[in-house]
Amino acid sequence: DNLALYGWRRFQSDHDASGLGWVLHALGDAAAPHHGIAATGWGHRPFEDFAGFAWREMFSEGGANHYFAMQKVMEHAFAWWRVIDDAQRAGNPNDIPVRDLVTGLAFNVRSRSDFAIKNGVSLGYGSDGGEPRARELYQEHEGGGKDVLERGTGATLAFLAKAAQLTVPDSSPSPCACPPGSARGVRTAPDPS
Repeated sequence: DNLALYGWRRFQSDHDASGLGWVLHALGDAAAPHHGIAATGWGHRPFEDFAGFAWREMFSEGGANHYFAMQKVMEHAFAWWRVIDDAQRAGNPNDIPVRDLVTGLAFNVRSRSDFAIKNGVSLGYGSDGGEPRARELYQEHEGGGKDVLERGTGATLAFLAKAAQLTVPDSSPSPCACPPGSARGVRTAPDPS
């Protein structure tokens, strides 16, 4: 959550879009159950590898069921969007509580991911790892893996939707700038005077 806050504050103060990458990275980490218990072992890398190898299958990319997977992501996105919206209404409407979002996602994912924590499997994974081994370890838990990835993708989508609301059209005079109306910048708070 500190990584996310650092990037978010950087984005807000310096108008540097790379700050959003810090938040996105933190959300991705929060969607990996091993980050929630600070475990570099216990199946951390094999689980993340499995998620990468099996993503297309789990989300039926290119298939008829892809719509249903994306519908589930949108349901999670709406739930996370409401969490952010509630916090904005209660506090600063021009801020996103990124620490709470990342921590909330980590707790949410960890509460349903015991399947991913496998004692001892990380020890030899570096030498005998790879797609066949990752699939051997996690294929039977594909549904659980898909669930945590849907939740993480939903939180990421909610964050991006809310962050987009805090940007304004870029009016940069640079000859390299995008044509008017096709780029966004950071919205600054109005001058109180």
